[in-house]
Amino acid sequence: MPRYTVVSCDYPEALRDTLTYRLRRNGITAEPFSSGKGRVKVDIEPRDFAAFVKTLAELMTSDLMVFETARLMCLLPRELRTEGVLARALRLADRSRLTDFAAERIAEHLSEHTLITAEGFLRFRLQPVAEAWALAVETAGEELMESREYSAVMELIKLISDEDIADNCRPHTVRVILNADGTGVVTDSEERRVEYRDEEGGSIVPLLIALAPDAVEVYDLAEGGNAELHERIRLIFGERVRIFVKNL
Repeated sequence: MPRYTVVSCDYPEALRDTLTYRLRRNGITAEPFSSGKGRVKVDIEPRDFAAFVKTLAELMTSDLMVFETARLMCLLPRELRTEGVLARALRLADRSRLTDFAAERIAEHLSEHTLITAEGFLRFRLQPVAEAWALAVETAGEELMESREYSAVMELIKLISDEDIADNCRPHTVRVILNADGTGVVTDSEERRVEYRDEEGGSIVPLLIALAPDAVEVYDLAEGGNAELHERIRLIFGERVRIFVKNL
């Protein structure tokens, strides 16, 4: 009867109990036993090999998903590492378990080896799974960032278009700073300010239209990289716009 060793370097405390739980769910009565911290051995009957492979696939793509997704949060800027982003990433990652793919790779490995390191195998032999989780984290972070930017833009519009603001208090000049990395800053005559990220200019033009300024000043720090956006703004505001471009 083959004896297999499952190792977890990063999450050793929960390994034995989690493996036991998964074995029972898949109809395997063998009792895993610890042989050192983060090191569990289990004797598997040949008839239970397929179920054991499924057990390990579920352990890696389901149980470790929470820990690995949390670890991948380090890919995000610090201000986006929130519980809400993690929860959203887990919901997205849950759709990409790829358990069948993992089972195939694990079966191939165990046909030649009796030792498997959970995190190492997951990160290096199951890269599509790890990449799907990284994408889930990135997507969740982008969704929060876009939500914050939208809220900030809407707040600025609300402040400026509030019915209590008299017509003569309408912003006479709006200034736009375009940075080379796609970020920007919009300020009005009242020094109200919103920062945004907009690589394609998709939200800055509607914002300027909503502000209905008497004049627009654009300070482009992207060294000529926003020529198309310049033209769009000129077509709308005509002589009311002045554009200043940083010299190359």
